[in-house]
Amino acid sequence: MRRLVGFLLVSGIALLLAACSGSGTGSSTTTTATLANVTQDVPSDWITYSEETAAFSISYPKDWEVFALDEAAVAEVIAGIEGAPAIKNAAIVFQAGLPLPDGFDPGVTVVIEALPEALSADEYAEAAKRGIKSGIPSYASTEQVKTAVAGREMVLVHASYEVSDLNQGFEGRLWMIQGLTVDGSTGWTVTCSKVAVDSLALAPDLDECTTIVRTFKPRNA
Repeated sequence: MRRLVGFLLVSGIALLLAACSGSGTGSSTTTTATLANVTQDVPSDWITYSEETAAFSISYPKDWEVFALDEAAVAEVIAGIEGAPAIKNAAIVFQAGLPLPDGFDPGVTVVIEALPEALSADEYAEAAKRGIKSGIPSYASTEQVKTAVAGREMVLVHASYEVSDLNQGFEGRLWMIQGLTVDGSTGWTVTCSKVAVDSLALAPDLDECTTIVRTFKPRNA
């Protein structure tokens, strides 16, 4: 099987999500549960990244690498969202992953976007699923968990899709945990993913992904 840069695939999904999150109807079938408002314990040997404008922070394993980011560009996007929340604006503001000879897998991506209307975390998650499904036919969500991170409501969506839908010639399925939260007129999507032919050996990676997503803290949290 050809190896795949997992978080680059998710980047494409994240921007598709951003483009479609404010429209459409319908959603995938999921099982929804609610967890208590708890703070995620970060393993002592993990690294915590804090964007220099204090817009967000996230932790990840020490053997992962951060993809080069232009923090000045990130600050510009955030300023644009805060200055004109009715204008659609979105950007990938963070990417990190486990380095491989030909890419990164698993990996995590953080996307920020301006929301055209006020949404709850639940509404944001449903809109995200609709948007992804409209562009990726094999996308399916299997579980949805409503929780809270640093006092802010977040919806965790467990989902997957065939990587060949976006990249012809690649095999396997991309399995992901997406955390979606809303901060005023700003939507945040944190996606951690792993590419695999089947799900039999994925449990440790997806547990790690859940921990990573739950360490995310938007500004003012």
